Amino acid sequence: MTFRERYSRCRDRGKRAIQKGEFERAEVCFRESLEAAEALGSTALTDLALCNISAALLEQNRTTEPEIGRLRLIYMRSCDPKTIRLSAYHLARSLELQGDFSKAYFYAKIALEKSEQLRKADYQASSHNQLGNIHTCQSYFDQAAACYARALDLAPADNPVFRALVLDNLGYVQIILGRIGEGLRGCGEALRILTAEAARPGFLIYPHTDLCLGYLEAGDLDLAVRHGEEALRIAQAQRRPDRVKNILLLLGETHAKRHDVPAAQTYYGELATYFPDVKFASDFLMAFELRKVVNFRL
Repeated sequence: MTFRERYSRCRDRGKRAIQKGEFERAEVCFRESLEAAEALGSTALTDLALCNISAALLEQNRTTEPEIGRLRLIYMRSCDPKTIRLSAYHLARSLELQGDFSKAYFYAKIALEKSEQLRKADYQASSHNQLGNIHTCQSYFDQAAACYARALDLAPADNPVFRALVLDNLGYVQIILGRIGEGLRGCGEALRILTAEAARPGFLIYPHTDLCLGYLEAGDLDLAVRHGEEALRIAQAQRRPDRVKNILLLLGETHAKRHDVPAAQTYYGELATYFPDVKFASDFLMAFELRKVVNFRL
């Protein structure tokens, strides 16, 4: 097998792993493709391999790895539209994870422009989804909804997991915008697809959380509890404290709505452990409907 063949084979394996949500496996494959690119002495393939490695790292929330730091250099020196697009896209994702939404938006727009120049529908779909995520994090929900809708229009039919994730993103902002029925249908369909595709458990946290919120808003408290408890189980198993805090808040408010004070206090008490410096946090949480002012994507 030639180095070029090895590069292509490892890259393709990594891409399939990314689609399945197997990010650690994808990282291994992309690093093997990087070795082949470096053996070939190809700067172009090396840059693409580094972009792919960055994708796998960012899905693991590893924003401080050296490959992430090399993205800006790749973006600045490359003349290849695909490489510029990928480096800008991953730079935007890194900045989004670090909370620098203004810079993230700048690079995300560049990534979308290059995607349109390349006329690749899958690139355009992921860029619109990325812009929707950035808008959502900034609570610009109308703009986010438009981006997600466009992403769904462009999303490839052969990647149902991606389509489901976008559908859930759209469902969440619809719930926030008061379009509860639409949001519940979208999030429910997203969960059905992800379950049918045997998607990684981490992907299921968001639709279960969003359905908990939606059913709480709709007044169907039993279904809200069911989805909230499942979201909590998965988030704890996946060691996602950022998600656990949001779910505890929703479960506390759901039980408070049911007038089940002991259960509400249990969830609020667990949530209060994340804020040890706040006195009487549990009592404060019982007194206010904080979900009305919380962005559950942060």
